[in-house]
Amino acid sequence: MSLSTVSNTLPSFLHIKISPDVLQAFPQTKVSFLLLSTAVLSKKNQPKEMQNYLSNLKQRSVQQIVDQGITEKSYAETRVCQSWRTVFSSFQAGDDKKSTIENLLRRASKEGVKVAEGKKADMGLLTV
Repeated sequence: MSLSTVSNTLPSFLHIKISPDVLQAFPQTKVSFLLLSTAVLSKKNQPKEMQNYLSNLKQRSVQQIVDQGITEKSYAETRVCQSWRTVFSSFQAGDDKKSTIENLLRRASKEGVKVAEGKKADMGLLTV
């Protein structure tokens, strides 16, 4: 996958290559993207409404993890993490290689302890 960007704007084009071997091994592969036209990774020059929206989105996301009973000790056993581990192992990625979603779920489950106590989660940047 490659992104072509002009300065700090959205990509001018998005080019994705998926090996036929991947599609053969995982025929139900789906690829989705979300491109936002506002800077969401930095609070600098970001409207207060956007800061509040993103903060609320992070809190609701962590609350959903808490509501589903996913914890710091159990997140790795979720279906999504197990599926990605199967994919990674099929490409002989090392055991230390984790998918982005697994890393994000790990971070969110750690913050779930705070949310369960009625405190605010600190997810930091949206990226992993």
